[in-house]
Amino acid sequence: MLFSVVKVLSPLNTCYRKIDEPTKRKSRPKHPLKLHVWAGISRHGATKICIFEGIMEANLYCSFLESTLIPFLRDTLPNHRFMQDNDPKHTSRVAKAIFEENKINWWRNPPESPDLNPIENLWHELKFYLQTRIKPKTEPELVDDIKPAPATQQTSAAQSAAPVFHS
Repeated sequence: MLFSVVKVLSPLNTCYRKIDEPTKRKSRPKHPLKLHVWAGISRHGATKICIFEGIMEANLYCSFLESTLIPFLRDTLPNHRFMQDNDPKHTSRVAKAIFEENKINWWRNPPESPDLNPIENLWHELKFYLQTRIKPKTEPELVDDIKPAPATQQTSAAQSAAPVFHS
């Protein structure tokens, strides 16, 4: 089984205080640090992490499927089930055509079902780790802190035709 999702990583503003102390107001950045990420996990390993700028539309999503998911499934999980949420880009005609062409065994979720995808737990742990241990201050620092993950891919919507791979 392979699970995938698109996530926006951004640091949390957590404030710890003693029970009897008033809450301290923390300044918040005008434009908080955000990073768009796509990846997939399974018990046999993970796909490349794709970092991108802009809004992910069906064509960008399909380029990630072709450059990341399909090679992973072919090399690692020939007998698989693929799970994702019901986001419109995931259920687009273009994505469905790629699933059919490449014989991806897509496990469809019922509409408006609760998010049962375990990769959400992984994103939570990654966010918590970045916010409490790494504490990046700039977007390049955040990208560099995610890059050590094996075979990270970074691209923008304009570059989606020719993705850049980071190792």
